Amino acid sequence: MKTSFEKIKRRVLISLQIRLARIWRECPFFIQGQMDIHPESPWYNHGFVRETGGFFPTIGREGREILDHDCWDGVRRDMIILLLRSLEERNVPGLFAELGVYRGGTARLIHNYAPERELHLFDTFAGFDARDATHDREVVAHEVDTTLFRDTGINLVKEAIKPKNHNVHFHQGYFQKH
Repeated sequence: MKTSFEKIKRRVLISLQIRLARIWRECPFFIQGQMDIHPESPWYNHGFVRETGGFFPTIGREGREILDHDCWDGVRRDMIILLLRSLEERNVPGLFAELGVYRGGTARLIHNYAPERELHLFDTFAGFDARDATHDREVVAHEVDTTLFRDTGINLVKEAIKPKNHNVHFHQGYFQKH
């Protein structure tokens, strides 16, 4: 049973999200809400979660964790989790791979939701390579700032992920676009 304070807090959060959405609706940066299956969402729907399983497969929930991604990107996190859930419920075999890891946020999310699967991470772990800038300039006439994403490193990513087992594999290098 929710206390009066919790009910008031929930109403205030909903009101605030609606007002902020109206203010920033036309801006390039839009504050996203949370899905109604997220336990912290003001729109959390317990009946729907009970009926559908929410973020977790109906069978095989043990050992799965949902960790936060980026605070400003809740919908992306929720969509990744739902895609992973779909793979698990349908018993789709295979491993996971991510090309372009940056600081490991998405890899951390994937690994903690499905730690039984191998996860291969491909990145320079040093930011954009100058060859990417050349490719983008020649193919799409777009200039890439090669100083972006340099605030990373393979050890930083390993620390961010905190692998639960030996299923996370790091592949450091340049992976050419085709």
